[in-house]
Amino acid sequence: YNQLVTDPNAPIRQQEQNISITNLIHHIEIYDNDNNSQKTLMNPFQKQIYQNMKNEIIERGNKYELAHLKQNGAKNTNSYLNTDSSTGISPLTDEQFRIANCLRTFKNPYHNQQLNDTCSHCQANINKETGGNPLHFMSCFHTKGERTRRHCAIVRMIYKKMRQLDTHVEYESDIFDLRRNPTQSNNQSKVRPDLVSTIEDGWAIYDIAIVEPTSTTYVNNASQTPLHTAKLTYERKKRWYNQVTNMPNATKVIPWILESTGGLYTKSRNFIRKYLMNLAITDEPRQWYKDLIYDINNKLVIMNSIIARKYLQYIIL
Repeated sequence: YNQLVTDPNAPIRQQEQNISITNLIHHIEIYDNDNNSQKTLMNPFQKQIYQNMKNEIIERGNKYELAHLKQNGAKNTNSYLNTDSSTGISPLTDEQFRIANCLRTFKNPYHNQQLNDTCSHCQANINKETGGNPLHFMSCFHTKGERTRRHCAIVRMIYKKMRQLDTHVEYESDIFDLRRNPTQSNNQSKVRPDLVSTIEDGWAIYDIAIVEPTSTTYVNNASQTPLHTAKLTYERKKRWYNQVTNMPNATKVIPWILESTGGLYTKSRNFIRKYLMNLAITDEPRQWYKDLIYDINNKLVIMNSIIARKYLQYIIL
């Protein structure tokens, strides 16, 4: 398994054969989702191996690794491991799939190359063996531009999926001219949500964010509770929108908060299932929701691989 997730030349995606790499990962992946049904795929012996490895992670006490473990225990995390329901294949390239699996198992995607142990910008320790964070690049200043592009790509993808609903949706809309201070006319007070749509009893405003639990800002609390980083971001955005004094009546503000491996915050997920899923122009609204989660995860994998490749130039010897 280690060869499959770290060797760039390994035949990771064996879609032409009858061997399912997804089933292999589900069976032996030590960062399995604690509350996910895929855990039932394990026999009692495999479950014990999983628990022993999990205990070893806790004993090592690397707070970044613990935060990553909790991150991967969230619902909807790593849905890219499934195949597309209509085509039966993954849309990812071998390299994207390899990088995603390295991120999933708390490995630097390029750890088999000669790398510095510290970040050239912030001097952060990126060596897992000495208590560092090999996924530091997911929150480093060096990759800020790539993370912004990842956000834009996710927003556009969600916009495309919402256009399949029986609703009117607008991208970065100025329809309401929302301001935190209506007495100011400058752009600093202006609020421009990522998406706006109609719902059955009014309007919904969506502010989409992607957060990284292993970042220095969040890691201490994120190592204790799944989706803690998403929860903090959700509450912060709610407080921020509460400062908007000219919000139209019957308007719901929905912070759509994702963690970098696809975990969707509970309250964001509940709104989607309650208000949006039933607007799907299809006989199977649940399938629209499943496709949405799957497409988000795959887009995150693609953009995360771009972030990883960008950071390589700063840490290679």
